[in-house]
Amino acid sequence: MMYSRHIAVEDASYYKITVLFRHDRTVKDLIRLFKFRRETRQAKTIVPLILESLSLNNQPDIIVPVPSHAIDEIKRGFAHMAYIVSILSKYTEIPFDIALARKLFPIFKRTQKHKRKKQRISTKNRFYLRKDSSVNGKNVLLIDDVTTTGSTIDECAKILLDNGAKRVEAICFALTPM
Repeated sequence: MMYSRHIAVEDASYYKITVLFRHDRTVKDLIRLFKFRRETRQAKTIVPLILESLSLNNQPDIIVPVPSHAIDEIKRGFAHMAYIVSILSKYTEIPFDIALARKLFPIFKRTQKHKRKKQRISTKNRFYLRKDSSVNGKNVLLIDDVTTTGSTIDECAKILLDNGAKRVEAICFALTPM
């Protein structure tokens, strides 16, 4: 069942992450339909829930999605987080930037799904800032669908900050149990 309040908010020294829901059956089905069955109408449920949780006190200058691996995007037929972010951008009138990319190699070790907690946390160097993007001096709102350990958001936030972002706030739709 969905919950009406945030289930987790962590304010690390260099970024803040807010998680909206537990990855229970309802949320898991919603994400599965959207992400793997390409039922883009599910975004009409996901986006308003993200919008409800947005605190625009630290007005973001740009919204950045956490990217999927290119092979996964080809298999799915679309970049699911870029799709969500483009809709968020329309509603908030905050521009979006596909600023981050996922490295292509190693191809067979790209997913975190089957890794244990220690392996997930130690996995690094999966992302980079695209050459055509600039986050210098900007407040960035980073969006992802699911988090387990936070290592993906952590790595993406560090890359954005290392490339001049002023502040990074992240929203993840769901938290999975380890």
